[in-house]
Amino acid sequence: MAEARQVPPDPLTAFPGRAEVVQPDPPLSGLPRVGVVLAAGQSERLASVTGGGSKVLLRLGGLSLVERAVRSLLSAGLERVVVVVGHDAGPVATVVGRLGRDRVRVVYADRWADGNGASLAAVQGEVLGQALFLLVTADHVFGEGGLDRLLVAGEPAVLIDPAPDQLAWAEGTRVRVVDGAVVGFGKHLDEPAIDCGAFLLPPRCSTASARQPPTAITPWPAG
Repeated sequence: MAEARQVPPDPLTAFPGRAEVVQPDPPLSGLPRVGVVLAAGQSERLASVTGGGSKVLLRLGGLSLVERAVRSLLSAGLERVVVVVGHDAGPVATVVGRLGRDRVRVVYADRWADGNGASLAAVQGEVLGQALFLLVTADHVFGEGGLDRLLVAGEPAVLIDPAPDQLAWAEGTRVRVVDGAVVGFGKHLDEPAIDCGAFLLPPRCSTASARQPPTAITPWPAG
């Protein structure tokens, strides 16, 4: 008589207790739909130029920096843009409010003085449910097509300048890149690359649950 086939043990029996339902993350595919502009800082180094006001109200080529940032995201195809304000919030919000309330929204960061991390936390509700969102700082200026490679990355990514000039390197935030992935940021780093103030991030980017380091992406070379 043939021996009865042994049925392998049920692996779930090794985990007694109530089962936990885990919601999967949205798939990392397609272009991001939401953009975030950080425009809450004070920049004391520019106080002699700003008179104590927000640096994002400084005009370049006829447009304020914050308006230029919002327009660049809208023209890149983002469905909506969230602008985080803090220092000089009223004047900044007034400028942003002229750009189209149907696609542009202002969020105030109560703890803006604590840095960009606190400003980013203020938009958690705005990016909830997105696979990825685009984050830019208002004091960086991007030429036409400058964000294209970042937008199509399809995974967490950072736009970097791998060989900035000495002045930009001294002022910028240095980036440590290992095998094409960004593993560290900081002005204290002695690394050649700096970030360009543009990031493609998952909504949980500020938590320890991030599954992978962001990819380092360089802009398209000038034509």
